[in-house]
Amino acid sequence: MNIPAASSVTHQHLLSTVLSEAMDRPELTIVDIGCGSGTLTRFLRDSIAILRPEYTVKVTGFDVSDFAPDDNSNLSSDTAVIRSGEPWPYEDHSVDIMVSNQVLEHVSDEKFFFSEISRCVKKDGISIHLFPLKNVIWEGHVYVPLAHRIPSPGFIRMMSLIFGSEKGKNIPGGHEREFGECAADYIRKYTAYRTMAELKRAATPYGLQVSFDYTPYFYTAKLRASLGRRPKFTYRSSPTFENLSCYALRYVSSITLVTRRIA
Repeated sequence: MNIPAASSVTHQHLLSTVLSEAMDRPELTIVDIGCGSGTLTRFLRDSIAILRPEYTVKVTGFDVSDFAPDDNSNLSSDTAVIRSGEPWPYEDHSVDIMVSNQVLEHVSDEKFFFSEISRCVKKDGISIHLFPLKNVIWEGHVYVPLAHRIPSPGFIRMMSLIFGSEKGKNIPGGHEREFGECAADYIRKYTAYRTMAELKRAATPYGLQVSFDYTPYFYTAKLRASLGRRPKFTYRSSPTFENLSCYALRYVSSITLVTRRIA
């Protein structure tokens, strides 16, 4: 099969997670939340069509037009666009699976986020989100450890010198302004890291149960990619192991958060 190559392990992991959850869903409506340029949207659409040709699949995405640190946007021409705080452009209970990639650490109003998921997904629908928690040690936007916990220009400046975090200077304004000030400003304005407990508390009032299923498989996907191995397109479910492993992996990098309706 001529399966499109994933542009990142995050995309491959989300595809495998979606396919693992879609085994009993021959007709699928999938929404990519915060889709940006639409790379993940297209990858899911093209890959599922090849891997599951018997499925009827519709994959779309949307993003917000007023959340761009450099006042520009890379949104695709076919991306649905809304402004922050506006209802998402989907009918009530019309979506099977909603996904997001590296989005939830930027969401300022997590209650609105989960309320819209609850409104948009079908009664048996789910959502899948890959992103770092507040516990993570290495801040992946400015490339400085603990920058999200100590968003001080002086601390970020010192740590960037120790760790040689040149990649962090690629954040908007990172070359024109003093890096410590620019990075601290970015962290304060554009990130909102949360803990597992905070996310569970935000989702529960909207009838959503939060789990961290599939979290360790993101790391095995990374390992397989580094060894040049073929990716796994479905995962074997082991919820107890997957959720317990999250308590360690949350310090390393991204975790996988899954919401389902509370029975």
